[in-house]
Amino acid sequence: MSAAVLGLRRAKEAADEASIPKEGPGSIIFEEGNVLERLAYSDNTFDIMFCAHTLGYMPPPDMPLKALTEKRRVLKPEES
Repeated sequence: MSAAVLGLRRAKEAADEASIPKEGPGSIIFEEGNVLERLAYSDNTFDIMFCAHTLGYMPPPDMPLKALTEKRRVLKPEES
């Protein structure tokens, strides 16, 4: 089984400056993206998503709901 970890940063500069290895064990690939816009990923792309320090900074009620809707779009459906 293999896995890839992708980090999403709103600013390209922040994604480029991430100080985590881009290859090998413990690597994370950072890309530019904004959950308030359509992300550059197909529907049902990711198995797991972790979000920190994001929703609490968005003015309610529309922006957090829009972000959660976009996150849900790129997550694979839960299997029972």
